[in-house]
Amino acid sequence: MVAKDQLDKEDRIKKGVEEILSFRGYEIKKVNTDDDYIDFYAEKTDEDGEETNLIVRFPRKASIGVKTIRELDQYRKDEDIQDAIIIAEGALTHYAKRECLERGVEIISGTNPLFNIFDHMMVPLHIKLEDDEVEEVLEKYQIKKHQLPKILDSDPAIKAIQAQPGDIIKIIRNPNMGESGAYYRYVIRSTSRLRLATKTRHPSLEEVVEDIDEEETEEEL
Repeated sequence: MVAKDQLDKEDRIKKGVEEILSFRGYEIKKVNTDDDYIDFYAEKTDEDGEETNLIVRFPRKASIGVKTIRELDQYRKDEDIQDAIIIAEGALTHYAKRECLERGVEIISGTNPLFNIFDHMMVPLHIKLEDDEVEEVLEKYQIKKHQLPKILDSDPAIKAIQAQPGDIIKIIRNPNMGESGAYYRYVIRSTSRLRLATKTRHPSLEEVVEDIDEEETEEEL
């Protein structure tokens, strides 16, 4: 018999997975549960009519090692499933994380909220710009991508919109918080060196670019 705490946790996981997949445009087709895993099978169709399928696996046992990742990847290949996500309630070993990276398995860990974070009034909307939109921003402000302020790919909002290192994100200020306008961020890997400046407010893009240019000039000198 499964303990009530375990059932409550699994209900929370199911709800979180449903919200994440819905936000990403997926529709859950079926859910399989056995003694080891809860598997969610989902599909979506983009504007060009191209279909993508996905499996989200939640191991019902806390420990997740290399073997678990390899089994998921092999199952994905056997079933002709394109993408895979593993839900990790506990910490993954270094080797398991490396295995996920090598096999293209996305990790959603306990440090990432299992809900649509943009439903929260304190979280501004994050939008990944298309290539033509990126060019417009760079041309407008006469800058290069790397001159924009940085945001890590491990940020929960970045994970939610599936942005990748190299992408440009438009963040729309929250009018409910007395803010207006938008600002931009350049996505980098979480292992990259990042200097964070503490500010009492979000700077405008013009202010940020000016600061960056001054810093680079000083460093060159």
